[in-house]
Amino acid sequence: MIMTKPIISGVKDRCSKCSACIRVCPVKAIKIIDGQVEIVDAGCIYCGRCLKVCAPEAIVMRQDDDLVKEWLVREEVVAIVASEIYAAFPGLTINSLRETLLDCGFYAVEESILGEELVAKEYLAYIQRPAELPIIRSTCASIVEMVEKYYPEFISNLAPIVSPMAAQARLIKSLYQTSTKVIYIGPCVAKKSEAQKLPDGVIDAVLTFKELKSLIGRDSFNAYLNSQPDGGPYKYPMVAHNYAASDGFPREILQKNSLIDKSLIVSWGADRTYKFMDRVSALKTTAKLFDLMACQGCIDGPVMETEIMLEERKRLTANYYHRIPKRSIAFESLKPSLPAVDLNASFSSQKVELTMPTAAQISDILSDGGQISAADELNCGGCGYPTCRENAIAIFQGLTDWTMCFPYQKKRFSQSTQELKEMSATDGLTELANHRAFQNKLKDEFKRARRYQTVLSLMMIDIDKFKYINDTYGHLEGDRLLKLIAELVRHNLRDTDFAARYGGDEFSVILPQTTDKETFVVAEKLRGLIASTAFFVGAVQDEKKENITLSIGISELNSSDTDSHDLLSRADKAMYRAKEGGRNQIVIAS
Repeated sequence: MIMTKPIISGVKDRCSKCSACIRVCPVKAIKIIDGQVEIVDAGCIYCGRCLKVCAPEAIVMRQDDDLVKEWLVREEVVAIVASEIYAAFPGLTINSLRETLLDCGFYAVEESILGEELVAKEYLAYIQRPAELPIIRSTCASIVEMVEKYYPEFISNLAPIVSPMAAQARLIKSLYQTSTKVIYIGPCVAKKSEAQKLPDGVIDAVLTFKELKSLIGRDSFNAYLNSQPDGGPYKYPMVAHNYAASDGFPREILQKNSLIDKSLIVSWGADRTYKFMDRVSALKTTAKLFDLMACQGCIDGPVMETEIMLEERKRLTANYYHRIPKRSIAFESLKPSLPAVDLNASFSSQKVELTMPTAAQISDILSDGGQISAADELNCGGCGYPTCRENAIAIFQGLTDWTMCFPYQKKRFSQSTQELKEMSATDGLTELANHRAFQNKLKDEFKRARRYQTVLSLMMIDIDKFKYINDTYGHLEGDRLLKLIAELVRHNLRDTDFAARYGGDEFSVILPQTTDKETFVVAEKLRGLIASTAFFVGAVQDEKKENITLSIGISELNSSDTDSHDLLSRADKAMYRAKEGGRNQIVIAS
């Protein structure tokens, strides 16, 4: 079987950058850059957890049902159906399942009982051999991927035994024509990868339960669930389980070992198993068998296509096994008539090699994210990585960027908001407050002065004969002069004073808790400074000295002012009186 598309992939422009997929991925084989999610296929163990948590469906699984539809038209296609299907679809029965698939065009329908029995018996024989190393059960395709890619030092611990799926497929290829297509239908994404890697290619395609519904047609499938009669006793011969429990696990081991038995270590769940593998070298154990699985059993497969709770699924599966007729065929009586099947499996290192940053490089990356000291490292896990340092390593490796860090983005948002706020309140030329900011500030100071019965003064400033500068030297020189005078105004006021460009060549200054007499002192300092400063304007080769003066009007808040406009109006009128009185002077409003 040759499949060119990746098993799990990202869909462009769907990612919401919630980091849920990174959080649940035990091996962090997910790349999110600039809001685009990508599955790192070389590091993926196909546990399927990302598929379950991705609400916007930015991560999808390859669909093979269209290919199978083509085969059903022109090929003999045999289906191997995992028993977990009865837990996924409670309305389905043994008889109706077979009839449904035959109606869809399948040549035959098989279950994996024979494969499970063969594998379980092989495990019993293998475990009884003298061994120096603990044996890792290799029937979970996701765990095999984990060992080959992340812990190749434990490949020798993997039991060299195929999965029940592979064993059953090899049986079918021996019993049917060699050209027969074999399709496995189950709840596991990793089986797609396992099928592709089988050296003899005995599995032609793997369908999940969701793909099965798509192949049949969702409405048609639901109709089969509701209308197909059970038909009483199973119509076809059935094989009883003698050796196997779930997924080919030897029943005898379960019967002989308790949960605290030291010879058997059970770790179910991808996260737990990944952590277990990290410390297994240092673990002082006398265990002979490690039963490792990526899910809580295959009944908890990532693509079960059901909302039924796990405990209810167990009950439904148990009901399925109880329905097997008591007079079913014993495996031992059937085995002599079966063709010999190769149950050997081999594994090879596919180690994921990732360049690790130095301590200095990690520090630099953390600094880029505003994490200067250890106290800045929140380790909140919002980015999907447990610690900020692990996030920094992932950034170095090109798997993520700082846009995935919520605290960093929040800080950047606050900074951007503040910058926009400042920009909206700042005059672009002089960098003083603009007219709108001045009006808002004056209203606030007016209310404060009224509330607390304090004094407040306002200064209005006009540059004398500024039109002459613009007309003679041009507006660029006029703008340069405005900037120079604004700088002088800014640097000669108190910290509590508020300066703004009121408009054109006019400036305004709000002076809280300052009387008009005190304001006059400030204004006189500014007037004298500007008048005594030599301003050179014009092109460099024709530069000329111009004397610049200011006309200033001052008003102080009084009891007759009803709002801030009254205070502003009196200061403005005083300024115009200063201009009309000969310029280069200060007038205090009466």
